[in-house]
Amino acid sequence: MVLSKISTQGRRRKKALDRRRKKSKARSVLRRHLFESLESRELLTTFDVTSLADAPDANPGDGIAADIDGHATLRATVMEANARSGADTIRLPAGRIELSLPGGDEQCSRSGDLDITSDITIIGAGADQTTIDANGLDRVFELVVNSGARLHLQDLTVTGGDTSGTEDRYGGGILNDGGSLRLDSVHLTGNYGDYLGGGLLNANDGQSMIVDSAVTENRAGYSGGGIDNHSGSLVIQNSTVSGNRGARNAGIVGPGSL
Repeated sequence: MVLSKISTQGRRRKKALDRRRKKSKARSVLRRHLFESLESRELLTTFDVTSLADAPDANPGDGIAADIDGHATLRATVMEANARSGADTIRLPAGRIELSLPGGDEQCSRSGDLDITSDITIIGAGADQTTIDANGLDRVFELVVNSGARLHLQDLTVTGGDTSGTEDRYGGGILNDGGSLRLDSVHLTGNYGDYLGGGLLNANDGQSMIVDSAVTENRAGYSGGGIDNHSGSLVIQNSTVSGNRGARNAGIVGPGSL
């Protein structure tokens, strides 16, 4: 009789312990789910540029895209997006953003061109309203090699790039060095590639797509006044390539696939 009571009590304790374990497991699953939801929310961020000035991010990676004076510049938002994991969107107001910080051949966007090392979408107010102008300082954008760079430009103009002072002299407007590039309703114009690719150089198996856009009035010192598809793939849909100049080839040139 005593043994029977002990056995019954043991079974009850075991059932109670099992219930506690199930509740603990359920709470753990819930906590993990909430954490993953918050984490995914953090990885998908939209930055609004509020200043047309050119200034670097004060503290890349802190989640705040702002210069030392608290202004959300394009350069600051690119630097902050590069410092984060996941995809980010940058929204630009109407107006002209001129790059003005000298210093080339560095890969963190602190000076010179805007270096892309993550997955970034930049959206303007329209190609006739939002302009990013390198003002002859450097090229405008570089998708940095071996960084997994992805850049989607939409509704804006890219101009004023010049690689005369750079070490490689490629890609006056945009250098896609093995990344993934997409242009939607973009005007790529008035850029100079000192050697190859006045408007765009596609290299190191880069993937570039140009849709509903225009590549005009760019120049190359040697080849590919508009686009030099040096290697990789280039897709062009419903777009115009005209008025470009190069010592050897004016419009589109290169051994990459088209």
